[in-house]
Amino acid sequence: MSEETIFREVDEEVRQEELKKLWNKYGTFIIAVAVLIVLGVAGMKGWKAWNKSRIEAAGASFSQAMDLVDAGKLTQAEEKFKALAASGVGGYKVLARFKAADLIGKDKAAKVAAFDAIAKDTGNDKVLRQMARIRAALLRLDEADGAEMETRLKGLSDPLNPWRHTARELLGLHAWKHGDYKKANEYFTQILRDAASPRDIRARAARMRDLIAPYLSAKAASR
Repeated sequence: MSEETIFREVDEEVRQEELKKLWNKYGTFIIAVAVLIVLGVAGMKGWKAWNKSRIEAAGASFSQAMDLVDAGKLTQAEEKFKALAASGVGGYKVLARFKAADLIGKDKAAKVAAFDAIAKDTGNDKVLRQMARIRAALLRLDEADGAEMETRLKGLSDPLNPWRHTARELLGLHAWKHGDYKKANEYFTQILRDAASPRDIRARAARMRDLIAPYLSAKAASR
């Protein structure tokens, strides 16, 4: 037997002995970790399957409520949306809250309160919360004063906000309704200068500027 073979066998025995010591010391822990990993994987798969079934059930309930709307059974639809808003999961929960608010009927104050509640719920996606602010501001367009509208739409008309086009249009319309033609013109001009403005909003902004132009000209001539 060569010297190299002897050293290799001795080294192998030493490593085996070290492994035995490690196993005796940490074997139970290693088994426990392995079991936890298996249970964790199984639990995650089970949770995903359970969550998927909940989401599918919520989707079915939302679809049934929409069918009731199409059938003109608005009271039943509203109740179903309310139930889904209370116990639903995922996106269907907040969508149901929007639909329930839409179906509140002629009580405008109750509708505004419903959209305000969605907007204030930090559990909702930020973009959806901002959409709720837009919906509430639209309902308050005729009655709100300038300070209220500015507060409701604060930040939404900023250059990078996804709702800026609608927010600018609402602020422009509100200013026009209250005779502040200069401010109205500024908002509609912002819409027209923004290359990302949707075509329909851009077209309305152009018409509003045409309507405002004579008022601005008359005001300039009177100075």
